[in-house]
Amino acid sequence: MNQFFRNHWVMRIAALLMSFIIWLILSVPQSDTAVVTTGVQKYPYPCSVQVLANPGIVVTQINNPTAVIEVQSTDLNLASLPAQMIGVTVRADARGLGPGVHTVRLKAIGMPAGVDYTIQPSSVTVTLAGQGTTTRDVKVQVEGAPAHGYQTGTPMLDISSVRVTGVTDVLQQVASVQATLSVAGATQTVTRVVSLQAVDSNGRSVSGVTITPPTVTVTVPVQSPQVSASLTPQLVGTPAAGYAVSAVSVQPKTVQLRGDAAAMANLLAISVPVDVQGLKASTVLRVAIPHPTGVSSMTPSTVRVSVTVEPAETKEFSGLPVKVQDAPDGTGVKIVSPQTVDVTVSGAKSILDRLQPQDVTVYVDASNVTAADTSAPLNVAIPNWVQVTNMSDSTAQIQVTESGDKT
Repeated sequence: MNQFFRNHWVMRIAALLMSFIIWLILSVPQSDTAVVTTGVQKYPYPCSVQVLANPGIVVTQINNPTAVIEVQSTDLNLASLPAQMIGVTVRADARGLGPGVHTVRLKAIGMPAGVDYTIQPSSVTVTLAGQGTTTRDVKVQVEGAPAHGYQTGTPMLDISSVRVTGVTDVLQQVASVQATLSVAGATQTVTRVVSLQAVDSNGRSVSGVTITPPTVTVTVPVQSPQVSASLTPQLVGTPAAGYAVSAVSVQPKTVQLRGDAAAMANLLAISVPVDVQGLKASTVLRVAIPHPTGVSSMTPSTVRVSVTVEPAETKEFSGLPVKVQDAPDGTGVKIVSPQTVDVTVSGAKSILDRLQPQDVTVYVDASNVTAADTSAPLNVAIPNWVQVTNMSDSTAQIQVTESGDKT
């Protein structure tokens, strides 16, 4: 045996055989694509079912939304098949059928030429329903509350009504279309683009309909707190010599204010300046209302002021008693002198003719006097449009006592 392997011819023949085998292996074509050359092969290809229906008819249900195309071939290239199946669809042609339940055969559209196939299932059961379109008003549902003291106004829409499309039975349930907007904590007007929702008569959502357009722009005015303030005329200047104001009226008598709640908390009245400088006759003026700090808006912003001017006269009241007013509790204030004063006033004749001594009060304001005070200025309370032109005394001597004072 050893002599056999030592024979160089034997070794040469063996090497030649090995070389042939290796060549044969390397000469066989290698490919990543498997090609089946014998027998009938089947390849399943899932595909969504498309249902064709007449205008005004919609599909509400299909028992098998996906079908399987089973491709059959004796020479099936599995690697290239998906590319060949691109664009293939399975259709159920329900055109010509009315509302109801129907069985419709399936058909593959766009299959490659020369390919045998079957469709499983071969037919589907579809439910068809009538479709309609109607118009519904848009209603705004405002949610939440604005900041304390603020109020909401009437909501505004850029579109007041929309089209609603859907199955007839469902469409009949739609009472309105709702736009919901929150104003929680708002201190200024809120404007938003809001999605629409169909609702029934009880406010419950209705699904399965299409709203066109699907959104609207909603604006909800948010107004700052409002208060009402009275308007008080305040004369500026003096009429011409020999004339006096006998009456002033303001229309309207109040103004509506909006603004910061804290700023308007104690804003009960606003003085309106009325210029009467040099007037010799009655007149009507349009006057702007002063704008208080913290107020964002006023309604109205101006008022109509009627000023009545008459010839002026003077009138003297003698021996008017001097009184004490507003003395603090526990404090006694006594008028030492004078006990009475003479007062001369001027004003329109129609006012002075009616003016009586009891209409003129001379007094000491004791609200701020102390035990150390021995004198105080005299004040005169008189009706509107009357002026004090002269007093026999402008100061009173007083004596102040407090509780426990033995003086």
